[in-house]
Amino acid sequence: MKVARDIIIYIVLAIVAIAVATKLFNPQEPKNLSFYKFVELVEAEKVKDAVINNNDGMIRGHLNDGSKYSINGPVDHPELYYNLLKEKGVKVSFSNSGNGWWALILPNLGFFILILVFWFFIINQMQNSGNK
Repeated sequence: MKVARDIIIYIVLAIVAIAVATKLFNPQEPKNLSFYKFVELVEAEKVKDAVINNNDGMIRGHLNDGSKYSINGPVDHPELYYNLLKEKGVKVSFSNSGNGWWALILPNLGFFILILVFWFFIINQMQNSGNK
């Protein structure tokens, strides 16, 4: 009974530690805005900068009050709002970032590690069978 209680206490402490760590080390979450609200803020000159992702149309940046924002803009037509951003003095930059190289390698690496573990298991079984 005491062992089960100790395990539960450790699990609760681990969950609390993870929750605290994510709050401490997580940067400020950006506000999710609609595209219409974004255009309104640009026209009111409340947008400081914008980073437009060419791959998925995501627009991220900072407002003049220092808060972050994030919106899903049109994917293939940044010219619809680029001129407005330029007229209102918003610093605009473009990125082509995707998931990154690790997202491409991870599935292959996982399969490779699985094969190595299986191979190690088979070798161990073969070595142990000679000792009997």
